[in-house]
Amino acid sequence: MSYRSWLKDVTHVNEIDPWHTSLDGYHDDYEKMNDARWEKLVEYWKRPLPIDPQYHRFFNSRLHDSQFYNFKRTKNKVVVSINSIDADLLAYEISDVLDIPQPNGSFLIDLTFHEVNYCTSLRSTPNHSLRYDNIATALPADSDFHMTFKRDWFFNQNHNLQWVSEVLAWRTPTKKLDSYIYVLVDCKNVSVIDRRLPALKKIYGPNIVPLWNDYINRIDFPENQPSYPQYVGGFYDYFERRLPAHGLTWEDLRPQSSLA
Repeated sequence: MSYRSWLKDVTHVNEIDPWHTSLDGYHDDYEKMNDARWEKLVEYWKRPLPIDPQYHRFFNSRLHDSQFYNFKRTKNKVVVSINSIDADLLAYEISDVLDIPQPNGSFLIDLTFHEVNYCTSLRSTPNHSLRYDNIATALPADSDFHMTFKRDWFFNQNHNLQWVSEVLAWRTPTKKLDSYIYVLVDCKNVSVIDRRLPALKKIYGPNIVPLWNDYINRIDFPENQPSYPQYVGGFYDYFERRLPAHGLTWEDLRPQSSLA
């Protein structure tokens, strides 16, 4: 019997997003439902991810608030490119300290899905049913943050992976369709190409390398600060801590390329 992904039969948000709060915020039971949703979500985050451990840090909503940058489908592979919010914030704060324009360019992470059996994108209606909406046609023509990557999670079926992500697409909300698009992929395995450091190095030169590696490896992070530094103190705070450790100053991060 040939394999059929259960994603092909999805018609409602709750079938792919078990943590979705489908009640209006004014409903009497909204608070109770929202609490139950968070309990489910916290339990899910505790489970081991069904992918190679070296890629764990790119999934389970760890790219939250980054830009959904590009989507490419070939015969049996899907590549979702995400423009990293942390690298973008780093560039913004270096420019702010040095009082220079923020450099152009993107800091991409390519989420790559191999041996794809099924892939689609669906947009929710007001009653939470789902309609096909091609996410490739919703992509912005420029690199501004028109589409924001919100959350993602995995399911398993018959030794295959089912990946679902929720993307906020500001361009086409209507009275009939919601602002959120769900991207659904059924595949055999996943890999990631992290293009952030080469892009940063091209702009700032080799001095950015030890600082970025410190960040990636969570060196000198405050205790109990999972959102540090993006939402707590920013890279200004973090680099103030790490620049002296490498014998560097902010001036050593002045952009080196024509991208600046």
